[in-house]
Amino acid sequence: MRAASKMPEVWECSVEELRANVDSRVALSGKPEEILSREERRIDVDGGTIPVRVFRPLEDTPLPCIVFFHGGGWVHNTLDIYESSLRALANASGYAIVAVEYRKAPEHPYPIPLKDCWTALQWCVATADELEIDRKRIGVMGDSSGGNLAAAVALRARDVVPLAFQVLIYPCLDPRLETSSVKEFATGFHLAKQGMQWYWEQYVPNADDRLLPEVAPALANDVSDLPPTMIAVAENDILRDEGLAYHEMLTTAGVDSTSRVYEGMIHGFFTYGAITPTYRTLIDDIAAWLTKQV
Repeated sequence: MRAASKMPEVWECSVEELRANVDSRVALSGKPEEILSREERRIDVDGGTIPVRVFRPLEDTPLPCIVFFHGGGWVHNTLDIYESSLRALANASGYAIVAVEYRKAPEHPYPIPLKDCWTALQWCVATADELEIDRKRIGVMGDSSGGNLAAAVALRARDVVPLAFQVLIYPCLDPRLETSSVKEFATGFHLAKQGMQWYWEQYVPNADDRLLPEVAPALANDVSDLPPTMIAVAENDILRDEGLAYHEMLTTAGVDSTSRVYEGMIHGFFTYGAITPTYRTLIDDIAAWLTKQV
C-alpha cells in the first residue's frame, strides 16, 4: 500500500512533509473503542510543557498504570495514531495508560526526548493519588523508538523509581544495525535500513553519543535488576534480532523476560488495527502478560 502510494522515503523529503504524510496513518489504526475516560493534561518539563493523554478503563482505584512512549523514529507520529491501540489495551488489561507526547528531533535531539519521558514517569509517580493509580504498579511501554525510550527510562529508573514492568514492542536498541534481520529486511518491508540510519542521525547527531547505554540499551554493560519484561517483535522487520538479543541479555542477567515473534508481521503493526487481525493478538498478549504482573 505504501509503495503504491509513491510516498517518498523518510530521507527523501523534509521533516514537515514526512510528518504530514505519516499523520494519515490514523486511518490504518481502526475504530477506537469506547472507554470509561480519556483526559488531556499538560506537564512541566525542562524548557516548557508537553501533553499527556490519560486513559482510564475502570472506575476501580487505584489502577496499575502504563506510561507509554510512542514510536516514529523520535521524529514523527502523534498520540492520535495510537488512540485505538491504547484504548484497546487499556480495556483489555484493566490498566490506566498515560501516553506521553515528548518533544521530537531534529528540533529537539537527544537528550530532550529522553528527559521528557523521564520527567513524565516521575510526574506519574508524584501525582499517583490524583491520577488514582498505584505508584507501586507503574511500568513503562513503547514501540519502536518509543521502545528505545522505555528501555532507557527503565535503565535510569533502577535505583530511583522501581518499575513494576517494561513492555518493548519492536524496539530500536542498537544503532550499529549489523544483525541478520537488518541484512534480510533492509529494503521492501516498510522500515528500511537507510531509514533507521536516518532516524538515529536525527535523534543523536553526535555519533559518539549513540554508543551511550541510555541511547543504545543493547550496549549497556549491566542490565540486571530490571523489572519483568515483555518484548514483542515482528518477523519481517530489521529490528527483530536486536529485540530478541536484548531479551537474551536480560535473561542472562537474571531478569524475568518474555519474548514473542509475530509471524508475517512488519514493523508498525501495533497501530494497524484496520489492516491485520494480528494487531488484536498483540493487544491481547500484552494484556494477558500484564495481568500476571499485578
